[in-house]
This record gives sequence, structure tokens and C-alpha cells, in this order.
Amino acid sequence: MAHRTTRRKLGRATDQRMALLRSLISALLWHGKIVTTEAKAKEAKSIAERLITLARTDTAANRRQARQILYPVKTTYTVQRSEGDPVEVKRRRNKPGSVDTAISRLFNEIGPQYEERQGGYVRMVRLGAIPPREGSLRTSRAARRGDGAVMVKLELVDYVPPAAA
Repeated sequence: MAHRTTRRKLGRATDQRMALLRSLISALLWHGKIVTTEAKAKEAKSIAERLITLARTDTAANRRQARQILYPVKTTYTVQRSEGDPVEVKRRRNKPGSVDTAISRLFNEIGPQYEERQGGYVRMVRLGAIPPREGSLRTSRAARRGDGAVMVKLELVDYVPPAAA
């Protein structure tokens, strides 16, 4: 029996699936909209809604929870070389679109815009139809050319992007 299994597997292992969804959500928070397949968008939408709900009230606990959902990565790790002592490597985290900037954008810009809204922060819009080929029985859905996957645009509702500095 498969009770309480609501998540899609998206044809990937758990770590790969979570990395994919975290990447999609980071891009959504950074750019305000993304184009992806319908299945990926449905999964990313539910996680993004939870993150924005957390961001409506800016507390240390909410930031910690959002960071845990978005990217639970270590900032330093140790690499053992074939000869010699282990080397400690630090990851760069403050490049545009990285976790810290996505978290700060979430809590400083996106969260305050949705303080009055009670939900429904992310909208999923199917993209325009590609005309079917001659003799095709396919209906007018936007499909990716290679495999026929339905493509959608995932966007933040009523989001005003910050002015370019």
C-alpha cells in the first residue's frame, strides 16, 4: 500500500530530485519566473509556496527552516588527496543566484510583498500551443519538441521585481 505518497519521483533518485527542485526554486526566487515541464512545476510550486509562507514573517527560526528546505549544504568540507595531508575546501556562496542571495531575496523582497496575501503566491500557466503536424491527432497543448512533455511557466503572482541597480 502506498499511503501518504504524494510526491512525484520525476525519474530520479532522491538526492538528484531534491537538487533539481532546489535549483528550480532558487531560479524562481531569483528571476520571478521559470519555464519547465508540468510535472516539475507542480512539485516546485508546492515547495515554493511553503517557503514564501515562511518568508511572510522574518524570524531567525523561519530563515533557518527556509535554508534547510532550500539548500542544506556545508560551507566547508575536507578532501583527501592521494598523497599528503587532507585539504580543507571552502565553497563560494555569495554569487548571484546562490543560496544566501536567494534566502535574502526571499525574506527581504518577496516575503514583504505577500504579507497581506493568504496563499496562492505561485501561478502555473501552460504555454501557447505549437501547431500540430499534419496528420497528428495531438490537441493544442504546448509540448516540448523532443519528447512531447507539456511545458508551463511558473511565476510569482503580483511580484514586482526590484529595480536594477
